[in-house]
Amino acid sequence: DSIEALAANADHIGVCVVDDAGIMQICDTLIPAMQAGSLLAIHSTILPESCRALARRCAERGVAFVDAPVSGGGTAAAAGTLTVMCGGDVDAFELAKPVFKSFAGTLVHLGPAGAGQEAKIVNNALMAANMGLAHAAISAGEALGIDRTALAELIKQASGRSFGFEVYARLPTPSAFSHGAPLLVKDVCLLSTIVSDNDGADMLRRTAAHFLEAATGDPLPE
Repeated sequence: DSIEALAANADHIGVCVVDDAGIMQICDTLIPAMQAGSLLAIHSTILPESCRALARRCAERGVAFVDAPVSGGGTAAAAGTLTVMCGGDVDAFELAKPVFKSFAGTLVHLGPAGAGQEAKIVNNALMAANMGLAHAAISAGEALGIDRTALAELIKQASGRSFGFEVYARLPTPSAFSHGAPLLVKDVCLLSTIVSDNDGADMLRRTAAHFLEAATGDPLPE
């Protein structure tokens, strides 16, 4: 009936909401009511430092903590084949594995708390950059007079293919990605926050920007 009741009665709690603010709002209620020996898993994509702070709060209550952002979308979730990127101590990861295996196709422990988030943020920034490259490639093809649909079908079977390209190719226009684009904007900005003055991160951001700005109608936040 409530977050507190859930916390008091569950051995393993997974949280998957949109952003840092949502996670903190829930965890401020959740963690104080959790029982020692239980486990908290964060499946949202948020700042690694937020996860490290949550891990410290959990440790004070004897609660295990794992950050475990996921990749694969609704199709992989339904099939039980999500990619799960985990950060936390080894004991917490082992404790979480039986539940994670129920929906994971690939399950990787990457290091201490926050490490899963770092990997997920890089992954999502690359996804956004791949969609930015797809946007550029289709635009170049159209400038040459190549039919958009034919080119997209060709590339999906050729060496230029990527998952990001396949997603982009299904869109009639960039604005049709209005649901997913804000989430990728968030994650591209998270990368800029956690690794500044890095050529690789800057290249991912610049490559993603043209598509994301077309999809949202807004410039990327600084």
